[in-house]
Amino acid sequence: MNSDIDLLVGTSMGGFCSSVAGASLGIPFVAINPVLSPKQSLSKYIGEGVTFSGEPYTLNKETLSSYPSFALNGCGLILLDRGDELIDSEQTLKSLKKHYQTKIFDDGNHRFTHIKESLGDIKDFVDNSSCVYGFGAEDD
Repeated sequence: MNSDIDLLVGTSMGGFCSSVAGASLGIPFVAINPVLSPKQSLSKYIGEGVTFSGEPYTLNKETLSSYPSFALNGCGLILLDRGDELIDSEQTLKSLKKHYQTKIFDDGNHRFTHIKESLGDIKDFVDNSSCVYGFGAEDD
């Protein structure tokens, strides 16, 4: 089933999720300005709140404690903007550079302003990971 998925890509919390899912399922991932620890990052949102789309939610400590750690055993590319106003990009770089290919851009923001400049790196990463994992190979 997962052989149909060649790459997972996520930003922020999606970057965290892509690391966990990718490592678990053996799928390469690209994490852009990823959250390293939802337990810490989301703790300020414990209680009642409203989503970006206007839906009410309740977040409790039990939910936060259920999040695993950022996966350090997958095949990933980490893209960061130094100007990220929500996530400490230098800490993320320090934590992940020994586990993954990483690239950090000067300035930018949490929405990641360097996607166009990153397309070549992403393509190279996909090409290299497909050699390792055999994605795109003909079915036998």
